[in-house]
Amino acid sequence: MGTKKGNIPWNKGKIGFKVSEVTKKKISEKNKDKKSWNSGTSKTKVTIKCLYCGIVKTVYLCGREEVKYCSNKCAHIDMGVWNKGKSWSTEVKDKIRKVHLGVKHTEEHTRNCLKRNLKSTLEIKFENLVNELKLPYVFVGNGEKIISGKVPDFINTNKNIAVEVFYKKHKDLFRGGCEEWMKSREQLFKENGWKLIFFNETEVNRNNILNVLIMEE
Repeated sequence: MGTKKGNIPWNKGKIGFKVSEVTKKKISEKNKDKKSWNSGTSKTKVTIKCLYCGIVKTVYLCGREEVKYCSNKCAHIDMGVWNKGKSWSTEVKDKIRKVHLGVKHTEEHTRNCLKRNLKSTLEIKFENLVNELKLPYVFVGNGEKIISGKVPDFINTNKNIAVEVFYKKHKDLFRGGCEEWMKSREQLFKENGWKLIFFNETEVNRNNILNVLIMEE
């Protein structure tokens, strides 16, 4: 699009993208009272020996009481993790120890974590089928029922029977794969007096659900 007659191009009088001396002066006048981000900080120079690499280097304190590293890189490598060298109270140490030992969350905590979980497409499909077949199974995957820290998807309202519906591909991502997940979960439920039945995505259909669950009635 061309320039209208009488209009002055924005870059008239400028060489390339260089700022004219007039513009430089205006910018200088405008910023003369502004302070830089580090204005007022100490610019005292000190010579330090880096705690990590051992290099001797002169650095600015910039308001700090001391400088231990020659660069941020050395600081990050040497500290490794954010809490290296941090002093913990006995109470905090005990809490950390319990977490590492695998202490389960409280039921209230688990329930709160699952409150906003929406039903998966597979869970909705299973729920619709058991309702259609008038089988006594209800959804509890929102944390309504917790068995030894684990939350099944559905339970039988008359007997200690729980149901898990799942996508095999997803469970194969777990440590040990799908088969190991099923085995350990089934054992845990059994130890707590529950029978656990599994349905993967290929098994959630009317005939299969009816044949498997009707045997439990």
